[in-house]
Amino acid sequence: PIADRHGLMPAIDRWVIAKAIRVAMEREKEKRRSTFFIKITTRSIEDPSLIPWIAAQLGNARLRAQSIVFEMPESKIGAAISSVREFRKGLQ
Repeated sequence: PIADRHGLMPAIDRWVIAKAIRVAMEREKEKRRSTFFIKITTRSIEDPSLIPWIAAQLGNARLRAQSIVFEMPESKIGAAISSVREFRKGLQ
């Protein structure tokens, strides 16, 4: 996609994550539990500042762990397996 060619995907990923967290918080307040599945790009997974940013967002939100699920296409995991493992560890 054009956003990837111009290096915009990490910013878009963060926007999507922040929006999903806000909507999940609103739904929790209304007693409407939801789970958001967010596809995340390899560039974002490889960004060392992403995990602390997500942790801060989630810490402020106080959501159930099941509220946000991160996904990545299997075809992309192989090329970034060490980054994916670090990402997973950082979210635990």
